[in-house]
Amino acid sequence: ALPGPGQELQAGQLYWITDRTPHESLALPEGSYRQFFRLVTSQVSLWYENHSTHNPLGVEPDPSITRVVVGDKFGDDGVEVVEPDPSALERRMEELERLRQNSDSDTE
Repeated sequence: ALPGPGQELQAGQLYWITDRTPHESLALPEGSYRQFFRLVTSQVSLWYENHSTHNPLGVEPDPSITRVVVGDKFGDDGVEVVEPDPSALERRMEELERLRQNSDSDTE
């Protein structure tokens, strides 16, 4: 059960919610437009591959934090958690080390 009746969001406002925040899309009057953007940062529990854009620089979700899910999260068939590629964590560690080295060289 949800902790309360919820809150209708106001137009022109910016709201910070997490991937674990229950939310829904309400019906709009005909001819209306819905506008939103989603900024995904670190510490995301699930990354929905079918509903998200891959990072053009090749950055992948951290497999020790984020589970990749495939399938239509709005469909009746459900979704499936993808087991991480064993090399994904290694690639993540290499990327972090590269970033650390770049950061260290910037401070010298």
